[in-house]
Amino acid sequence: AFQNKEKEKRAEELIISNNELKQLLQLNADKDLFISILAHDLRSPFNALIGLSELLTENIRKYDIDKIENFVNRINKSARTTFNLLEDILMWARTKQGKIPFKPQILSFRDICSDILEILNPNADAKNIKINYFASEEINIFADIDMMKTVLRNLVSNAIKFTNNGGQIDINAEKNHTNVTITISDNGI
Repeated sequence: AFQNKEKEKRAEELIISNNELKQLLQLNADKDLFISILAHDLRSPFNALIGLSELLTENIRKYDIDKIENFVNRINKSARTTFNLLEDILMWARTKQGKIPFKPQILSFRDICSDILEILNPNADAKNIKINYFASEEINIFADIDMMKTVLRNLVSNAIKFTNNGGQIDINAEKNHTNVTITISDNGI
């Protein structure tokens, strides 16, 4: 009986050890996927920064002031997009460490959309994608501003990425007596 209990105990330990190994392998695969997606998402704004700054450097004496201003604005917007991606990475790392601050407050959804679209519109414009915002009234939400912006930025970024040139993205907010439903839809894949 004692040997059977020892065998059962070893079998349980082996099962627990195998489950822990599976979890570690899954976490490692998730990390690898995250890094792959991150590298891909960072490549676009960095390509824009490098390409625009090279054109500006090579032709600064040939371009008129309006064209230079256009290039500088596009470089600035691309740099801000890259910065926001890095902020998302830091937020993700804090989430994994259990250190994410949560400070909900009353926010204007229209203002949050405006902030996000100011950053993402250059990407949409590059693909001739029209982004529409629909709300029947001014809608306020109770949320953490950083989390809300991160979620919205990711959803709209994905919609831009997977929508073909000349496409359309709609952001809709509907309020009932207790909740606000936010929908982001596109005509991409």
